[in-house]
Amino acid sequence: MTQILVVEDEVRLAAFIQKGLRKNGFTTIVAVDGEQAIFMAESSDFDLLLLDLGLPVIDWSHP
Repeated sequence: MTQILVVEDEVRLAAFIQKGLRKNGFTTIVAVDGEQAIFMAESSDFDLLLLDLGLPVIDWSHP
C-alpha cells in the first residue's frame, strides 16, 4: 500500500486531504510542522510527501 506523509499545519485542511487519500486506498500520516516532517521522513519509508511550503518551525517557501 502506498504510504503518504501529509505535511500541513492547518488541521481542517490536513483532515480533508487525509480523508480523501484514505478513501482512495492510501495510507496517510500527518505532520503539523517542518521539524516533525523531517523526523517522520527520516524515520519511515514514504512513497510520497505532500508538503505545505509555509509551515511553522521550518518554512520551505524561502531559500
